[in-house]
Amino acid sequence: MEINKENIIAAAREIMENNIVATLSTCDNNVCHSNNIYYAIGKSFELIFVSNEDTIHANNIEKNSQVSVVIYNTPQSYGQQHQGIQISGTCIKAKGTNLINGWGHYIKRFPVFETMVKNASMIEKNLVKARLYIVKIEKLKIIDIPSFGQGFHNIDL
Repeated sequence: MEINKENIIAAAREIMENNIVATLSTCDNNVCHSNNIYYAIGKSFELIFVSNEDTIHANNIEKNSQVSVVIYNTPQSYGQQHQGIQISGTCIKAKGTNLINGWGHYIKRFPVFETMVKNASMIEKNLVKARLYIVKIEKLKIIDIPSFGQGFHNIDL
């Protein structure tokens, strides 16, 4: 496969679609924090996740919107056909149209959320502190040996 921006985005999207858990890293001053998130992919190639607003990473995002995310196929053995991406971007709490569209993508990927929002009491019980976040991908680094051979490839979006 030719190594160009369009093919790299297509390969990255495939890796994202084939996995559901990512590692999100945030920072507040010089203290960094990493955690796992379940994510969906937005129409404009953004990462969407849900988190309680009182978590360390949510508090960090309020202070510093720059985040890093890692997604890779598991399990992988060292020296084999590695596939994974590293993302740098800006994370925001979704509002307005982004909130509605984002929940649509998230519920489509994780239908269990639809059962959690059937009525007001369920929302209050299950999702009262949950917020939807969107990561606008600005830089992407990929390793996809089956598609591009050895080595990493970087693009700006």
